[in-house]
Amino acid sequence: MIIANPIYDSVFKYLLEDIEIAQELLATIMSEDIVSISVQPQETIAEVESHSYTIQIPSLTDKLQTRIEKVLMIFSPKYKTSDRHKLDYLGSVDDPLISKILNRLIRAASDEQMRKNMDVEDEVENTIANLLREKDEKLAAKDKQLAEKKLLIEEERKRNAENDAKLAEKEKQNEELLRIIQEMKEQRNNK
Repeated sequence: MIIANPIYDSVFKYLLEDIEIAQELLATIMSEDIVSISVQPQETIAEVESHSYTIQIPSLTDKLQTRIEKVLMIFSPKYKTSDRHKLDYLGSVDDPLISKILNRLIRAASDEQMRKNMDVEDEVENTIANLLREKDEKLAAKDKQLAEKKLLIEEERKRNAENDAKLAEKEKQNEELLRIIQEMKEQRNNK
């Protein structure tokens, strides 16, 4: 059964616009009865003392035991197709909530605007990935330049240390020559 990939933000929002599905899905996830639910602006950021449930879909196994595991399998990447926008759901359909969700996602899969929205999400994701890659490449280039500069500085320090050692040796030799010359002068004066 081909459904729209609910991992896409636009598809997930579309899915949860159905208040009945949203209420039942949240009740299943939270293991609590949800008395009522209302739609709020979706792009508002608010701090909530009690931030979210983290659901690790890839951690679900094929041995589904609980209702929530069966419901969440709809989101599983194991149903991926060659089209990132669609999943080929082959799981259980015996639960009423699963049926409602699947019917909504089937409609989303055939909706042209939904496909355009997913294309936009892909483009945004690719743009962000490219920007991050470029940033990483620039940082790597700067790190390489910094490493090269550090190497040059270290080589310069070694050369300076060698030059200092040579200079110190020359000064020592000059002092020795001056001492010998002084002794020779003293010997000549003493004669």
